[in-house]
Amino acid sequence: MADYKTIRSSAGAQSEVIDSGLRAHMNKVYGTMSVGMLITALAAWAISGLATTTDPTYATAQMANGTLLTSLGS
Repeated sequence: MADYKTIRSSAGAQSEVIDSGLRAHMNKVYGTMSVGMLITALAAWAISGLATTTDPTYATAQMANGTLLTSLGS
C-alpha cells in the first residue's frame, strides 16, 4: 500500500503567504466599507436635518404630530 503521510514543508510556507495577502486585502476592503458607511450615515443625518424645520415661514407642510416639513421633506 502507498504511504500517504508525506510531509510537505513548502506548501505550508506558501499558504502562509497567501493567508497574509488575503488578510491584507480583506483589511483594505473592510476599511473602505467602514469609510463608506460613515459617509452614508453623515449624509442621512444631514438630509434628515434639512427635511424638518422649526420656523413656520420655511415650512411647506405640517405633520400630525406638529413637525414642520421643508420643501425637501414634503
